[in-house]
Amino acid sequence: MPGEIGNALKLSGNGEYVNLPSGIVSGLHDFTISAWVSPSANSPWSRVFDFGTGTNNFMFLTLSAGGGPLLFADALPNGTGDVIGGPGTLPLNTWSHVAVTLSGNTGTLYVDGQPVATNNNMTITPSELGNTTQNWIGRSQFIADPYLAATVDDFQIYDHAAARCSPWTRPSARGPATVVRARRSSR
Repeated sequence: MPGEIGNALKLSGNGEYVNLPSGIVSGLHDFTISAWVSPSANSPWSRVFDFGTGTNNFMFLTLSAGGGPLLFADALPNGTGDVIGGPGTLPLNTWSHVAVTLSGNTGTLYVDGQPVATNNNMTITPSELGNTTQNWIGRSQFIADPYLAATVDDFQIYDHAAARCSPWTRPSARGPATVVRARRSSR
């Protein structure tokens, strides 16, 4: 289906998701993950992405934290974790560019190229999650959470933090660590 940049993946929220390769973020310390997203619903806790090995070892971006704002979170089995909470939800049926970056201990959440939230005390890097085996676009590690109802385009993972996450430019000439091309899966 047509997307904001080329073709996009439409997820209905009914058990569809993208399954990404194991260990997709295992070598990352600093990073940028970005995508164009057009939600058809802001279902609480549905995931743009969720990478991990279960409910105590993950990193995710949700469009609606329990009915509230956009949120990035990570956690390790020892109980440590980080959160970057945005100011609100994304507009429905409208393309928005979302990105999360980590540079050292500073995590930043962007919407349409503008920083909307920052956490200067991040303690976890993707590499600390180990070899993640449950790496999804549109699905959560938590079975009770709904699947994403949105169209997703230009999903990118970079091995560095972008200085500014403009939706119209790539984070830098260094290029992506991983360009994700995957097929939709169903339960």
